[in-house]
Amino acid sequence: MADDASLLLCTPDVPFQLSSISKQFTAAAVLLLSDSGVLSVEDPVARWIDGCPTTWQTMTIEHLLTHSSGLPHWFDLPEEITLGTRMDPARELSIIQRAFLRSEPGRT
Repeated sequence: MADDASLLLCTPDVPFQLSSISKQFTAAAVLLLSDSGVLSVEDPVARWIDGCPTTWQTMTIEHLLTHSSGLPHWFDLPEEITLGTRMDPARELSIIQRAFLRSEPGRT
């Protein structure tokens, strides 16, 4: 069951909020790509994501993996991103790119 209270069956169409549970899988995938030479954790984020603001120019993949990128928390973003609601990835990235950094990349 996806929801016992409403007797909603769990099917492939039932959305799940991944939040922090997916972080270790993302990190493992990035490290496998690094081991195979596809990317380096020292690569600037702007190498892989188009349209990065100038404040992101020193941000690396390692900063993203170690939570030292300076990116704001979900609830600090200028537009509401509802974690339980599906959003077009390009729109979500656009919202994040317009947000002010909490700190310089590499600083906590």
